Amino acid sequence: LDQAFPHQRAASREDCVAQVLAITGKGSFQPFMRVWWDIVSGCAAGNAAYLGAAGAIRDGLLQWVVDHLPQDDPDPQGGARMVLTYIEGAQMLAAVGRGDIPTQGLTSLAGAPRPA
Repeated sequence: LDQAFPHQRAASREDCVAQVLAITGKGSFQPFMRVWWDIVSGCAAGNAAYLGAAGAIRDGLLQWVVDHLPQDDPDPQGGARMVLTYIEGAQMLAAVGRGDIPTQGLTSLAGAPRPA
């Protein structure tokens, strides 16, 4: 997975989202996504092992996002949480055949309120 994601910082929060969605939306990435949704299903059923594994995976992605937001992001910790929330929702919508919603909604992310 580390090899699949870019090493350079994204130009914006929106660019960070777009980069991750482009990678995770590729056909070659779909076997991993199917495993991920199986893990999520186990989490929803309360499986402690799945919850631990999923938490560690998401903590790793959250740190990746923090590290790849623009250097001048006004709130990298909060911004990374917003970006990760968008990514997770977008991936779920794509999994249920509604990938058009986050694709079209990504342009609105640029206008999302920023912390003062």
